[in-house]
Amino acid sequence: MTTKKKYPAPISKKQTGHATPRKKPAQTTKSKAPEKTLAKKGQLQSLFFEATTAVAYNRVGALAYARNNWNKVATDLFIASSNHNPPFVSAPANTVFVHRPPDGSIPVHHDDAMSGSQLVLDWNGTDDCTHFLSCCIGKPPNGTAGGLSVPQDFPTGPYGVIACQRLFDWLKSQPNAKLVVEKKSDPTLISQISAGDLIFYWNASLGRYHHAGMFLGSPSYAIACHTYSRSDAHDKWPMHWFDSAPDRTFSFFKLS
Repeated sequence: MTTKKKYPAPISKKQTGHATPRKKPAQTTKSKAPEKTLAKKGQLQSLFFEATTAVAYNRVGALAYARNNWNKVATDLFIASSNHNPPFVSAPANTVFVHRPPDGSIPVHHDDAMSGSQLVLDWNGTDDCTHFLSCCIGKPPNGTAGGLSVPQDFPTGPYGVIACQRLFDWLKSQPNAKLVVEKKSDPTLISQISAGDLIFYWNASLGRYHHAGMFLGSPSYAIACHTYSRSDAHDKWPMHWFDSAPDRTFSFFKLS
């Protein structure tokens, strides 16, 4: 009999502070995101995760999906957003993420979701890295990807999980996802994973995983991700997977 592993519902948060698990929802006040309210009302579909029978990971399909959709809306036509309630927006099929240089209001490289000349979602509202990764490894609508049965937070919303810590916890419960490195900072450990495996970035200042992407392998050592959109097809941004910030470490999942 499969043993069920249950995890409490997290709070959704902007990428600079993704979701974190909680024991007592009423005592947590940090997040401005609406997932807290939705979890209280029982509107989240996947409040608990359980280990499932292993399904073979389609690594080729996952990599193809990541490379085909790294700079555009996922094939379910949703973008996760920390500034909306519920925490996502629908987007036209031609929506792309347009890179912007640092400016007076946003001092870092950023991107806006645009449908032609129409703004769909600006950088301050975008929180799509986990949703995009769910699509890459799972069974997203209108696309062929990794084939894993990723749980879905919202039955009529974006495919998969939209909070970084939440996806990490689900993967830990899965028989074909092996956590081979956890919260380390040695870049040579990248040799333990291959193209199509996953990298989660731990932010010690926030006390949670705040970002995740798919490793694309050598020679680029790039990641495919949303928010900020990156891949080995884009040559205007440093593609190296490693984050050298002093409060950052990384964890690797090897999928099979």
